[in-house]
Parts: sequence; C-alpha cells; structure tokens
Amino acid sequence: MKHKLDFHCHTIASDGGGTIPELISLARTAGLSALILTDHCYTHHCRGSYFQNLTVIETLRRNKIIDDFPIIVGSEIGTPYSEFLLFGPCAIRSWYENAKELERIKDPGEYWLAFKERVVRNYDYAMIMCHPASLVEYLERLPDTMYELLHGFEINNSGVDYLKHAPEVVKCLRSRIAHPRELCNSDCHDQELGEQFNEVDIDKVSEKNVVNWLRRK
Repeated sequence: MKHKLDFHCHTIASDGGGTIPELISLARTAGLSALILTDHCYTHHCRGSYFQNLTVIETLRRNKIIDDFPIIVGSEIGTPYSEFLLFGPCAIRSWYENAKELERIKDPGEYWLAFKERVVRNYDYAMIMCHPASLVEYLERLPDTMYELLHGFEINNSGVDYLKHAPEVVKCLRSRIAHPRELCNSDCHDQELGEQFNEVDIDKVSEKNVVNWLRRK
C-alpha cells in the first residue's frame, strides 16, 4: 500500500512554528498518512526535544486533544560534519547519551568510528543526510565509516533541487551509500508540511515499518 510521507518536520520543541495538533491538521490537509517529527538536537546544546515530543504526544492522546493519527518521532541531529535525520528510538536515546562526548573528538575518522560503536551499532535505525549541500566542504575528508552508516539523503529540501544546486554532492552520495533512498522533504518550520513528500510502499505506517523502508528491508 502506498503512503504519502514527509520525513522532515519541526515543531515548537525546537525551531518550528507549529504545535503537534496544528501539524496534524496540516498533515491531513496535505494528504499525508502520518506526521513525522524531526526536531533538532545539537551536540553543543543537547536539548531534549525528542523526549519532550514523546511526553506531549502521550498527554495530548490521554486528554483526547488529538486522535490516533499516526505520529513517528525522529530527531535531526547536528554533527561537526552536517546534519542527519535519525530514526529508531534506541539509537536516538543513545545519541542523546553520547553526543557531548562525541563532540570532543576532532578527527573525522575517529568521530565516525565512535559514532558507529556508541550510537547505532546495537540498534535498528535509519539515518538520512539532510540538506546535503552543506557537505561540500567535507567531501574530501569524510571517512568511509560515515557513508556506511547512511541509508539515503535528501534530493530535494524545501523545494531546493540538489541535482541542480549541488550535483557533485549528489554524485558522491549516490556512489558511496549502498542503495540510497533519495527523499523529497519539506523541512517544515511553519506551514510547508507536505509540500514535498515521498510515496512509501508499506503495509501500515509504523516506526518499525518506516525504518525498514528507509533501510530497504
């Protein structure tokens, strides 16, 4: 079954302008099958936006302010080498636990090896490069380990076509990520939710199914 999903959206928990109920309304209007939240978490300022969203969703459902419209909570994590959309609850929790320690590692090779060992090694997760034009200055010095951890990248963000704006980055990511998902996302901070979207072929929208789809399982 085909589902329409936008994988990149921010709420007031980080730098977005919408609340979860408001974004659910936008998602429905746009014909999306679920609301996927990816609020920011930066290594230098580890805010608990992921946990805040989980708590707010639980409270809203308990008080019947929102219904059972599917919501998947991911996180846009900040690293010294661009930003990534991370999905999978155990991996996200591990990121929050290790982010500040990872920030102290200055060598790219050591950083990504530590990221692999401490954050994602033992968990089912999916990680997507977002707005990849920011990768340009790092292309020549990023280790293979980083690319091995990725499952795809944004080919379009907020209407910006990276095939036109950063073709060298797209070529690099296509060649170095095994079978990458190329996503079109809105990077919603206000009313843009669903302006870019992806057709996802899964039986039912769930966190596990979305992670498996991103991983091409």
